[in-house]
Amino acid sequence: DRARAGALFVFSTEHLEGNGFAIQRSLRFAHSYAYIAEIAAACGFVVEQYDQCKLRKEDGNWLAGGLYVLSLANKP
Repeated sequence: DRARAGALFVFSTEHLEGNGFAIQRSLRFAHSYAYIAEIAAACGFVVEQYDQCKLRKEDGNWLAGGLYVLSLANKP
């Protein structure tokens, strides 16, 4: 419990359609928006912004990614 209300957590993931998460052929995990939003809420965060993007190239092809900005909800 170190973050204060209003704290931001910014990160990216490999994108997964649907729900949950899965390990890819690259041995990296991909996460769905629904999964990130659910885990964030369970930890007291709110998804403030989400954008899909071209995360990086792998074997010459762009990987779909998600960029997230979460904020810590106000504590009572």
